[in-house]
Amino acid sequence: VLLHKRKPLSIYPFLRTYGTNCVNEDNHRGSTKCPTGIKYTVPRRSEQKIVSASDACELVRSGDTVAVSGFVTQGSPEAVLQCLGERFDADGTPRDLTLIFGGGPGDYGSRGLSHLAKEKILDDGTQVCMLKRTIGGHYGQVPKVADLALQNKIEAWTLPMGSISRMIRAQSTHSPGHITNIGLGTYCDPDDLGGAANEAAKNSLLHSQLVTKVEINGQTSLVYK
Repeated sequence: VLLHKRKPLSIYPFLRTYGTNCVNEDNHRGSTKCPTGIKYTVPRRSEQKIVSASDACELVRSGDTVAVSGFVTQGSPEAVLQCLGERFDADGTPRDLTLIFGGGPGDYGSRGLSHLAKEKILDDGTQVCMLKRTIGGHYGQVPKVADLALQNKIEAWTLPMGSISRMIRAQSTHSPGHITNIGLGTYCDPDDLGGAANEAAKNSLLHSQLVTKVEINGQTSLVYK
């Protein structure tokens, strides 16, 4: 899985967090002496950021925020998503994930984000869901995720796809958010629904923070965070 060709960004925190003090015999940062047990190495050269799908899957923990690329099934990290779904089937983790996506990475069926639209009853009888909330541009291609949203089993927002892309970019540059007039006066406006697609989202603590208004030079804009 090719993660990035440039310098590590905050949307890939594991490139900085994992293996910081672990150097193997090839002078690579990696798992040779790392307590995480993750079996991959990242060269000191920043040009190469390649790990296996299974190792990438291991890096995702319960409660994490996961941003997924792809438009329909093109550019979607199918192997990683499938691996995550299989891991949840096995032990119920990772769960309570926040999912951010733009162009509906899926095939209108079982592929793509549908791998993450899962529920499970643990041995102690507790029912858990792999997803806690979703922030997306298109849900039509990922009907299993849409079903969870329609049943209010997860918090769900629908925001402009371009704004979602720029939200991710803003996070990677440690900016306060993406500022634009796109969405003013529409359902994305916090004076209306603020992009909330169901009651669970409207009642979420995140709802009042996700899309806000700001005045700059006498003009009103939205801030997508």
